[in-house]
Amino acid sequence: MQVMTGIHSDKYESFGGKLAAFDPVSNLRVGVKVLQECIQRAGGVQAGLKFYVGAANLDGDGGYADKVLAEHSRLQQVAAGRPVPLAQPAAVRAVAPAKPELPAEPQAEDKVAALMS
Repeated sequence: MQVMTGIHSDKYESFGGKLAAFDPVSNLRVGVKVLQECIQRAGGVQAGLKFYVGAANLDGDGGYADKVLAEHSRLQQVAAGRPVPLAQPAAVRAVAPAKPELPAEPQAEDKVAALMS
């Protein structure tokens, strides 16, 4: 979870301080605590997710809450043993590297002059 350690440093104290954000278990526990507080403050999961992503004072959250809830639903289906379609990986367009410009081939006269000098 992406918990802002500067804002939620108090929640990391019982785990040894801000560097506990790099410990996956501590990070999840603090992140869940932050999310729980957001849901409680907002009065519901959808609105809590909007708080969690930092969009509480905005008209929308860029679809964050909908994406989280869709993934939650998908995981519930998997846990229940139901088949779910796998998301198709995004197509990555390969671009050939630019060819470096080669210096212009010297003219025959220049070659002769270089050999004579």
